[in-house]
This record gives sequence, structure tokens and C-alpha cells, in this order.
Amino acid sequence: MAMPKRFELLVFDWDGTLMDSAAAITASLQAACGDLDLPVPSDEQARFVIGLGLNDALAHILPGADVAEYPKVVERYRHHFLVRDRDTTLFPGAAETVQELHACGFMLAVATGKSRRGLDRALDATGLTAYFHSTRCADEGYSKPHPGMLQELMDDLGRGQRQNADDRRHYPRYGDGEKRRRRPARRGLRRPPQGGTAALHTARVRGQIFGTARMADAARVICASEALAERGKGVRFTVEYQGESRPAFAIRYDGRAYAYLNSCAHVQVELDWLEGEFFDHSKLYLICATHGATYEPDSGYCVLGPCRGQSLVALPVTERGGDVLLITEGEANHV
Repeated sequence: MAMPKRFELLVFDWDGTLMDSAAAITASLQAACGDLDLPVPSDEQARFVIGLGLNDALAHILPGADVAEYPKVVERYRHHFLVRDRDTTLFPGAAETVQELHACGFMLAVATGKSRRGLDRALDATGLTAYFHSTRCADEGYSKPHPGMLQELMDDLGRGQRQNADDRRHYPRYGDGEKRRRRPARRGLRRPPQGGTAALHTARVRGQIFGTARMADAARVICASEALAERGKGVRFTVEYQGESRPAFAIRYDGRAYAYLNSCAHVQVELDWLEGEFFDHSKLYLICATHGATYEPDSGYCVLGPCRGQSLVALPVTERGGDVLLITEGEANHV
């Protein structure tokens, strides 16, 4: 395996990254809610929380439930997941990749929303225990997308912030089962040809926005232009989209303002790991803190991660009079 050792420590998520467990997690959450006569989440709602700790997941799918009921839901979820666990397998090639990276001298770790007991069981069942130098789970501290688990792993393995000033995240290309295998591969992180597929993609996404977003004003001020620093922190705002109030964000890249719904194309979680932090460490890509989907800032196209080949939902913006403006259908022809 001829991979240049540009990184010392590689940290993997578990569910949906190495383990093809999305279907089991979804079915187990639904069964647990049904057992307790609680609202049963749809497949989309259940998949939305994959990667989060169980308490954070329940807060999303059962927003009206009493927190005191969470332990009962967790107990039923674990019961149903254990029944399905024996039929859950790694994604094809995941074990071989982990073994090869270990043989090449990389330090390997896992940061997961699973419990310690659940991860230890999964590592033993897959035979991968010996290949990981350290692991962190949601019941041992902060749950994702908080960076606490990553910081603890770096401290534990002697790879502190000073040694990792250039620790750009590297994500394996597994996930989404059949969907991923049907997508044409795109090599590396190169952009599609301008004026070709990229132009068609942008027109299609923006056409979707113009056809569905409805706002009272012809143009809406998001923020002052000076609030968007080049490849710096983004500005969060809300937008009415398909009849719902949805979180969104604006960033500046190569001198131009761009805006997107703050919703990963993989599962509908917000991208920023701290408020307004959307860029990766290289400042070249936008990144989802939950599963590591990596997007081009100027198109929203996912170039790496579990939703590779999909896109963020773009929002049309322009700048006028020192402000960044969100443009509606009525102003589209004047941008």
C-alpha cells in the first residue's frame, strides 16, 4: 500500500463508517419507541441521529418526551439492537483497510456515539480490537459533534495540538451501502470541469431553491459583508424552506459569499462543530462534524465522505451596499 504518511493518527467513526449498521439502528429505535407507546420516528428521522450519543439522539427524535423516560427507551433500544447485532457486518473492505493502515505504522483510534460496552462487543466480534491504539465512546464524556473525544484521543496518544497543527481530517470512503456502489467514482478532491457538470449541478440546485423557498421580502439581509472573513467563521441564520424554518449559514470563499442550508447531505444534522465553524483545518473545504462529509465551498458538492457525489442545498446570495443579501425568486434575474 503506497500511501504517503502525511498523518500520524487516523480516527474513525464506527456506525455508518466502518460498520454497516444504519438499518439496525433505525429499526431498533423505531421498535423501542413502539414498545413504550411513544411516537415512532420515520426512517429519515431515525437515520438523522446516527453517530450521536443515545441521549442526544432521543432529544432529536422525541422532542416532547420527558427526559426521565430516556432510560426506558435506551433499555428497549439496546434489547432490539442486540437481537439485530449478530447480523450486522463491516462494510466491504473496511477490515482490510484498517489492517493495512496499521501495518503501515499509522496510529488508529475510534471516536463513536456507541456506548463503551457496545463498541467493545463490536470490536471483539469483528476481530479489530488489536488494530486500534485507543477508543472513545459517548458515555465517557462529550458526545459528537463536540470535539472533546478527538482532543482526548490526541492527548492519550501523545499527539497534542502543537504536533497536529496540520491535522486535516482524512475520511474513508465507506457508507450508504448500495447507494455508494452505484455512484461513479471521483478521484481525489478535484473539482468537476467548470461549465460542464458543475454548472448543470448548480443550476439544478438553485432552481430548486427558487421554486420552493418563499420569503416576505424581495431580498433579505443576512449580515454585513465585513462579518464574513475569507475562509473564516460562517454566519448562521434561518430561512423558510419548503414550508419549514430551517437553519442555514453563509461563508466567504475566494472573495465571494456563499450560503447553504445547515444540513448535511448524509443525514440531516448541522455541519458546524462549534457555532460558525464550517471549514476544515485546511480552510479548503466545508466539513460535517458528525460523519466527516467534505464539501466544496463554492458549489456545495460532496467530494469525500458518506454522501460523496451529493450536495448541500445552495441558497442564492449577493452583496450590495455593504451587506450580504439572500435573494428570492423575484430577484433571481437581477443577480
